[in-house]
Amino acid sequence: MTEGFSAPYALVAEDHPLVADSLAGSLRACSPHLSVRTAASLAAALAEIAKYGAPALLVTDLNFADAGGSEVLQRLRASAPESRVLVVTATDCPILRQESASLGVTGYILKTASTKLIRDHFLRALTGLNGVSTPQPANPREAVIPNPANDNQLAGLLTSRQLDVMHELAAGRSNKEIASRLHLGGDTVRAHMKEILARLEARNRTAAVVRYFALGGASTSNNR
Repeated sequence: MTEGFSAPYALVAEDHPLVADSLAGSLRACSPHLSVRTAASLAAALAEIAKYGAPALLVTDLNFADAGGSEVLQRLRASAPESRVLVVTATDCPILRQESASLGVTGYILKTASTKLIRDHFLRALTGLNGVSTPQPANPREAVIPNPANDNQLAGLLTSRQLDVMHELAAGRSNKEIASRLHLGGDTVRAHMKEILARLEARNRTAAVVRYFALGGASTSNNR
């Protein structure tokens, strides 16, 4: 460790910026005084740990450009064996669940889970950690994990035009950019966005993107 970091902090390892921001925001809502750092790759997460020490809570996906699957957990565990670890992933694999449990992971959560369920997991994981003040969750039950997501789920929720809008939103584009690329009026894009938020049960654009990726969506930023 190259520099001390006495205050407890949480580390979110997630390669999609909007998903990382959403998870970090949920952590801060659970414990407002908790410092939350993010890392977009396994290498970046390991660098954060080397620099700041083991986080009180480590929230990680299992799929990165530089590593995937149980290798992610093995390397993070070796670097921060004392940290509590929560997996938040779109991969519902019994083998990975078992391997995660054997590595001492506190929870394995699918990205299709509701914001409330994810926050409840965060609350339980943070409760009792040294220096971290957080209330007990209202109902500390085990999460019921939905079935694995697939493209048909999105097709059943959104119209083809709404999917087009979501593709562009997931690529990080503004309403004005979406209107230009899809040859739509600004009011039409706003109307689609309002309906998308309602259909995906999302409070805002960031939450909609998180839900979109969890249900199998993919950005078109590289192929349009």
